[in-house]
Amino acid sequence: MADYLADHPVLDLDGILFPSVQSRTKGANVVLFHKASRTALFDLPKGTEVRAYRYAGYDPEDPDDTPPVWTVIEETPAPKAEIDPASEDPFGGTSSFLAESWFDEDADPRPVSLKIDSDSLVVHHVTGMRFTTSKTPVQRSRRAKFDPEF
Repeated sequence: MADYLADHPVLDLDGILFPSVQSRTKGANVVLFHKASRTALFDLPKGTEVRAYRYAGYDPEDPDDTPPVWTVIEETPAPKAEIDPASEDPFGGTSSFLAESWFDEDADPRPVSLKIDSDSLVVHHVTGMRFTTSKTPVQRSRRAKFDPEF
């Protein structure tokens, strides 16, 4: 449904807001469509590799019930070994490397709508949920199509 609305040729929507199905009394979901919004990029040097690891908590039958720990490692490229001796850069030639932009954010016309605060990230482990449902019968009927030539 979201794909249909995002690409609708007449509606031209930037997103949708709808009530949460997990609670009848409060909560809402927001969907910002790709064409209208983007997330700010992390400030990482070119060539940085990011890896996420989960330690412990792998076995749900573990009587120890050790909670999992998530770790994110940002591995930046090694600084260049050769420094131009004629350079007058007080930072030893690394200032241009650190200021290098590996992606031109200005080339993307969409507004930055979200920015991740990496210092406040947490993982929520859902240990259970309960859904309340109701049954609605479907009525069916069959009839012959009316033919006006009879």
